[in-house]
Amino acid sequence: MLDIFHLSKIETPRLIIRPVKLGDERGISEAIHATLEDLQRWMPWSKDPSFATTDAFVKKAHKAWVKQDCEDFPMVVEFKKNERIICATGFNEQSQTNKGIYEIGYWLHKEYQGQGLVCEYVNALARFALEALQARQAQICTQVENIKSIAVARHCGFQLKKVIPKNRIDCLSGKPADSYLFVCSELIKLPQLKVIWK
Repeated sequence: MLDIFHLSKIETPRLIIRPVKLGDERGISEAIHATLEDLQRWMPWSKDPSFATTDAFVKKAHKAWVKQDCEDFPMVVEFKKNERIICATGFNEQSQTNKGIYEIGYWLHKEYQGQGLVCEYVNALARFALEALQARQAQICTQVENIKSIAVARHCGFQLKKVIPKNRIDCLSGKPADSYLFVCSELIKLPQLKVIWK
């Protein structure tokens, strides 16, 4: 079993997934602003897309990784071909590491959508959780109206476990909205993918 705090990187055929570090703020900010319309439809945190907010996020995340005191495990994804940061991801604050549950959050730079990259890194993170961290389950929680997010969960072999009523606020209407909870607890359910981690 790997200690997550010793993770250097997770590598797939096209991507590098690694813990957030100082200097990532510009790349993350650029990806956010390129994708802002999509993000502001579904992600409450994107209401303030200022560089100052992103800079503060990076500093807090880096400090938590270094101190090994994380409530969540924020990472970035780099596109190998040009080493560009194309999103921030990781295991979010809904993870319950003491119970072996790791929840994956995801989005992607607008320019890189439509290439299967989200499925590639979600698959990699799920594999890492189940195999390296010996997690009981990897999970995804998404609003019931978020068709693209649901498609990612299903494509990656996650199974719908339950509907969670009114557990979030819809970014568009401001009204309570339901979520789907998708889970994966077996490596065999995930699509084949070459993944290594260090």
